Amino acid sequence: MIDVSLALEMHAIPGGITVIRREPGGYVDGRTVPGAEVRIEGVEAAVLPAGTEDIELLPEGMRSKESKAIWTHFALRTGHAHGSLPDRIELQGVTYEVHAIRDFQAMAGYTKAIAVRVSS
Repeated sequence: MIDVSLALEMHAIPGGITVIRREPGGYVDGRTVPGAEVRIEGVEAAVLPAGTEDIELLPEGMRSKESKAIWTHFALRTGHAHGSLPDRIELQGVTYEVHAIRDFQAMAGYTKAIAVRVSS
């Protein structure tokens, strides 16, 4: 496995990205209550426009939207595990939602995520 640490450091976004980790909501007295939201700022990441192979990992309805490929040592999540919501990424004032990952944390200590721009 290739060590991407040097490439990640060389191409990292200055100041890092902000990861917004969202937990699912619940019900209190029959009313919906939003889940907790944690903001993690300054996460080191390299971000590039998603390539053709990256876009193919997305569901068909999202393939035409602006998307980014993100490499980071931070373990991003799509939200499919444990009923959680997908992580969101803030980058230069724009919010993206993680919809696909390639998890290389155990082998190489990084995650490659494909995130789609959230409509404002």
